Amino acid sequence: TAIQVPMKHTGTEAEVNAVRDFLLAHTVKAFIITPPGEEKGLYRVVADSVRKNQISSKFAELTFTIKRAYGVYA
Repeated sequence: TAIQVPMKHTGTEAEVNAVRDFLLAHTVKAFIITPPGEEKGLYRVVADSVRKNQISSKFAELTFTIKRAYGVYA
């Protein structure tokens, strides 16, 4: 069973949009990350898990899930 880790990122609108673009580009392509409480490794973003929530006119929050990508090399 692949490890799945729920994640959250809060920041300015521009920062959140940049992170969202990165996440959406990595539902197929794996990237290296060390999730909290897990080992450093290759992970992918779970398709359809990226959600943006507007906190104020300047700040937003992203929630998403990453999944360990086994058998994949960077």
